[in-house]
Amino acid sequence: MSSALLSRRPVGGFAEDEFAIGFFASGPGLEAIASAQRESSYLLVFGIFGELPLERSGQRLRVTSSVAAVVNPGERMVLQPGGGPAGTLVVRLCRRLVRRELAALLGREAGTDPRFALALDLARPTGAGIRDLAHGLLARPADRETEVRSLVTSLLLAHRHTHSGLLPEDPAQLGPPYLARAVEYIESHLAERITLGDVARAAGRSARTVDAAFREHLGVSPMTHVRNLRLDRVRAALPASRQKTGVIALNAGFTHLGRFAAAYRERFGELPSATRRPTPMKGGM
Repeated sequence: MSSALLSRRPVGGFAEDEFAIGFFASGPGLEAIASAQRESSYLLVFGIFGELPLERSGQRLRVTSSVAAVVNPGERMVLQPGGGPAGTLVVRLCRRLVRRELAALLGREAGTDPRFALALDLARPTGAGIRDLAHGLLARPADRETEVRSLVTSLLLAHRHTHSGLLPEDPAQLGPPYLARAVEYIESHLAERITLGDVARAAGRSARTVDAAFREHLGVSPMTHVRNLRLDRVRAALPASRQKTGVIALNAGFTHLGRFAAAYRERFGELPSATRRPTPMKGGM
């Protein structure tokens, strides 16, 4: 990655000119100081396992599988000793890369760098999409440049920053009209069987064109968007519903309950039963 993460042990990753990514593992008693100033870069810190207490310019956060951290260029970050081993995925995004993608969204130069809020909520669909794109950088090396651009675009659209007010509230507004038709079709038929072909026909475009539009403007593939919406529907229904979890999942459009449970845990970091009977939240730092 760089000298930006000190005293940590990288266990895999890669580095390019404008971006880098790596897994890092640490034991208890770790204290590291990082600054995005050295490489004029943004840092995204995703929790893989355990908890990592983090401080960014006086703000404190626990990085977990459901909450990531964003560090802006020039900010001081301290990775403090935690209660046990922790694993993180760290992404470095060069400042000029983020500025270029912001200019593409605005249709003009922004003039100043966007400054992001610290906490990125991965339990929300947009946050989970950003996390999935970050993981995809390692899984799909041939598409790395495109995936990085999608990651930056999704971060700019979904996470609060100083230029958020200049962007449309609905990310689909940035795309062509057929993308809005595709999104509307998915939302209207969510409980039914949906294929990429169905979405493409509703949009009036080829499957390849629709897939590319979703990835560029929403940061995920059409079918991932379908799955995420279904998972969100289940999560919203679980606390108050008296129906069995399997029935709720089937009503949301899932047909394979084993895959549903795995996808739910991957997205929200807990089983559906935990959502149904929430435990008291741990105190923050």
